[in-house]
Amino acid sequence: MSRPLERSDGALRSFCDSRLALEIDFSELDPSAVPVDLLQQARRIWQQRVQTEFRSIQIMTRFLADVLAAGDMLDVYALAVDFVQDEIKHVALCSSIVEALGARPLLPEPAEIEEKPRFLRLRAAERALSIAIAMLGVNETLSVGYIRDLRERCDDRVIRRVLDATLADEETHQGLGWEYIARSLDRFPIASLPDWRRVAAEALDPHRIQSDRALAAIPVDQRHLDAFPESNLAALGLLSEQRQALVFRNTLRDVLAPRLRKLGLLDVS
Repeated sequence: MSRPLERSDGALRSFCDSRLALEIDFSELDPSAVPVDLLQQARRIWQQRVQTEFRSIQIMTRFLADVLAAGDMLDVYALAVDFVQDEIKHVALCSSIVEALGARPLLPEPAEIEEKPRFLRLRAAERALSIAIAMLGVNETLSVGYIRDLRERCDDRVIRRVLDATLADEETHQGLGWEYIARSLDRFPIASLPDWRRVAAEALDPHRIQSDRALAAIPVDQRHLDAFPESNLAALGLLSEQRQALVFRNTLRDVLAPRLRKLGLLDVS
């Protein structure tokens, strides 16, 4: 059973909120104004985001440890520390929304991340690049696409401010992440490129599978964003499976695939 995600009070809470710039009044979010079925959906999705962002803290902490172990550039250490702090902020933001919606945020189960033996056998520099490709490249680029789509349509003051804060961080992550990936790839022989393509493909596959399943249920003449305006969902920071699939398709085509192709990381076999 998942454990509650606890927060402290007093000086520790004040330090955390000031350090992470958490200046949003979540009491403005009124769950009583939300239909019951939509409220349950919002609680579930934002709870999932708490746990996803918690995993991101762990992954970025791993990235920090690996770039240090690899003897990477000093600038990269500062970058990794900033990424960790941003992910902590995202957990705090998402958990605050869960609480404002009348639920209790939970840790993922198990709380400790389970690393694959194949990953652990890699050298530190290889682990760092693997994380960068999967997390900073593929996942952050897709995340920016989803959040930007929501932010452009959200009219709730509290949710929009959370989306603004998260989007600003994610755009920085993906921009600097792609630069790190390009620099790090230069450290490895060209013969290793199929291995890095496999890392990108494995990170992309779950998103592609989910998208293909949702798109298959949409008539061809409705496979465009105008067919799924979803203003009631956007107000709560939610995407339907159908709209998310369409945003994924567009982001992959317009942003992610060209970036992967430029670095030789797009598996075209």
